[in-house]
Amino acid sequence: MKLLKNRTVLGVLCIVVSLLICFAVTPLVNAGLSQKTTIVRFVKDVKAGEEIKKGMLQEVEVGGYNLPENVLRSITEAEGKYLTADVYAGDYIVAEKVADEPAAENKYLYNLNGEKQAISITISSFAEGLSGKLKSGDIVSVIAPDYLGSGETVIPAELKYVEVIAVTAKSGYDANTQEQEEEKELPSTVTVLVRPEQSRLLARLEAEGEIHLSLVYRGDSQKAAQFIEAQDLVLEELLEETTEEEEVSVVKNEVPRTGGEADAVTAEETSADEKNDTDMEVECLNYMKMSLFQRNLEQEREEEMPEEGGVLAVWGSPSSGKTVVSVKLAEHLAKKKRNVILILADMITPPLPYLCAPSDIEQERSLGSILAASHVTENLIKKNCMFYRKNDYLSMVGMLKGENVFTYPPYEKEQAAELLQLAAQIAPYVIVDCTSNIASDILSAVALMEADTVLRLAGCDLKSISYLSSQLPLLSDHKWDADKQLKAVSNIRQQEASSHMEQILGSVSFQIPHSSEVEAQFLEGELLGELGLKESRTFRREIEKISREVFGV
Repeated sequence: MKLLKNRTVLGVLCIVVSLLICFAVTPLVNAGLSQKTTIVRFVKDVKAGEEIKKGMLQEVEVGGYNLPENVLRSITEAEGKYLTADVYAGDYIVAEKVADEPAAENKYLYNLNGEKQAISITISSFAEGLSGKLKSGDIVSVIAPDYLGSGETVIPAELKYVEVIAVTAKSGYDANTQEQEEEKELPSTVTVLVRPEQSRLLARLEAEGEIHLSLVYRGDSQKAAQFIEAQDLVLEELLEETTEEEEVSVVKNEVPRTGGEADAVTAEETSADEKNDTDMEVECLNYMKMSLFQRNLEQEREEEMPEEGGVLAVWGSPSSGKTVVSVKLAEHLAKKKRNVILILADMITPPLPYLCAPSDIEQERSLGSILAASHVTENLIKKNCMFYRKNDYLSMVGMLKGENVFTYPPYEKEQAAELLQLAAQIAPYVIVDCTSNIASDILSAVALMEADTVLRLAGCDLKSISYLSSQLPLLSDHKWDADKQLKAVSNIRQQEASSHMEQILGSVSFQIPHSSEVEAQFLEGELLGELGLKESRTFRREIEKISREVFGV
């Protein structure tokens, strides 16, 4: 004890301890800190749920001091596993962030092998998805109301037995894999496992109308597989039938020719084709290549069934939707690969600027140039037709932006009659968008007299009724032929009673509902655009009904 109180002794002890720390302890610590080890880290950002692949990783040497014990130290340990959390470039991998299988919410997507596809079906109402009671593993049948426009409700043979692999809410959570006991969300989509041909049919049914799902089986996976096997057999049979029909069709259309006969026939056909092409070039130099005018020569040889065709005049009260109906009818015929000319008679407010974008028009020529001539000829009409770039079956004749009735010299009924007669010779289908004021519009008046059919529109309002009342005395004359007039109530909204219009107008052939999608196209200048929303389904159906009634298409 006395020694510890001695300052000399204490000084010596401190010096000894310092020497021990400097020359013994410190080297040991430095050796531990400088020890290197190999770890695996990411070279790029990777999202949770993705499979870890070799190209995402690199092995690097780092100091081993204070590293977690569960850090992965080789690429082979990490490759093929699935991330349970987002990682970023430079992060190393710990065992807690990886799993041997994908996360539960997208596990089913990693089982796809290329033979089948996953596709989601929208559940627009509570009842369509079995009141939210569907879950993965269920076998369902797809019910299609108004199957492909047939008006019948059927279960397509291709979709009798379909496996559900996920039921998803609007939030994106899968109702069949996420635990949401506190507040269960209603399903928004159902994802099914199907073959490519089934996938295409489902996409078409989804676009054209509502889809209902009915539960067929729930339970043992082996029994569920039996339903899928039965469905696969049906698909194979349908595929075989389709293949056989195509082969028969090819055989029927082939004309066997041998030797010199074949050469002679081929030479004759080539010569005839060249002559037709030359004649057409001389006749109309300004035609768009592969337009309806050039195609007509080929269709005489190609088409087996003759087209009925005809001239339709669309007329009615102001703001009754004459242009909308005319355009949608023309678009429908063009999509059916029918050559159609749309004549826009309005010279006060030219409709062309709000039908489509200017870039969609091949050549801008005016209706005024046709009617200004002393006599209308077929070549004159062809040179002044405007071609729709997105569908070469559709051509239009109308006034251009900025033009009006005074831009060109006045015309007589003879020019109007010649325009309609020759247009019907150029294209089998002619639709005339008439103006409401037939007392001063010669072209519209002549169209009502000369057309094969007149579609007479009226809105569900007192103004339309008042207008028709004022015009009916004019239409009662024998030259207007009341027998060819088809009455239609247009732009019917939910709160409007179309039945009252029938009482006023008499028998009504068509009832065209209001469509907000059509209204949006009208306001945006894209009236020739396709209608893809479900709420436009009844509108499309009525347009198709008019087309069948008037043109048989």
